[in-house]
Amino acid sequence: MSGKTSTNVRENSDKRPEKRRKAFFKNYLSDIEAGNILGPLLEAFVISEIHKQQTWSETDYSLYHYRDSDNKEADLVLELSDGKIIAIEIKTAGSFSIRQS
Repeated sequence: MSGKTSTNVRENSDKRPEKRRKAFFKNYLSDIEAGNILGPLLEAFVISEIHKQQTWSETDYSLYHYRDSDNKEADLVLELSDGKIIAIEIKTAGSFSIRQS
């Protein structure tokens, strides 16, 4: 690994994001028990691949997970070295429409 830290960002009571370490392989037991294994596997795979790209990418970025106090979340948040933010939501579907975003 590149030595870059991945953290979890969660809003505290003052509505300011707070950074925490993020484990890329979350506990998907409830999803698996419900018969939904493809979604959690895809999410773990995508996050793992983007994390691996940090070691060779010419673009410097940090990885975060975001969840606020209302449980709104982004599966992956990339913060580029210039401060730009990219939020990624990972979903499985047979098709996609802009209404889903």
